[in-house]
Parts: sequence; C-alpha cells; structure tokens
Amino acid sequence: MSPAGVRLALKELVTEVRAACANATGQAAVSAILIAFTTGRGPCFALVPAPTIKPASNTPMFKRMRNDMDINCGTVVDGESDLQTMGQAVFELILRMASGLKSQSELVGMGENDSTPWPIGVLA
Repeated sequence: MSPAGVRLALKELVTEVRAACANATGQAAVSAILIAFTTGRGPCFALVPAPTIKPASNTPMFKRMRNDMDINCGTVVDGESDLQTMGQAVFELILRMASGLKSQSELVGMGENDSTPWPIGVLA
C-alpha cells in the first residue's frame, strides 16, 4: 500500500527499440518525473530531466552492464526470487529514486545528451 498522499501513475509503453528514446523523451516533455526503462539488450539511455531507472530483465546483461543497470529483475527467471518480491523491490526503488536517490546513470554522468525528439511523420 502506498503512503497517504503519494500518487504513482504507471503507463505501459510498448515500442520498438528504435523509437524508445523518442518515447521516453516525450514522456519527460509532458511532465514525467521518473522513467523506468527496461530491456533485455541493455541500451545506455538516460535523461537528466527525468531520472531513468533501468531494471535489467536478465542476469547476464545485469552483470555485463552493472554500472548502468539499477536492479536485477533476472533473478525471477533464475528462480532466486518470486515476482511479488521483485515487484515490491522495484516499487521501493522507484520511491527511493523519486525521493532523491541517484540512478546508476546519474552516478556515471549519463543523460545530458540522450533526449531524442520525435521525428515528424513517425506513427508507429
């Protein structure tokens, strides 16, 4: 249960990889204060105006990109944790980051140049 007065709005955004950065930029442009960006490939993407939490969907990528990923959700697939426990861990990380904890991307200085305007004519 969330604390009194805390609102958490979640929007599912399914997109192709080539449009993901433009979509996240658009979310930040319309007042998103925090973005959760997950993938199995591990693109290095972050935004300064809206801190970007990166949950790694698999353990090999988390280990390979440890300096850019914030939490290893691959432990569910590995059988080391269950979905409910991992969901709670991600929720708590979101609350900590919304309260000022820096993301891995922020700690290494990523995100100053990652915004991508939506190309005119792209409808997908």
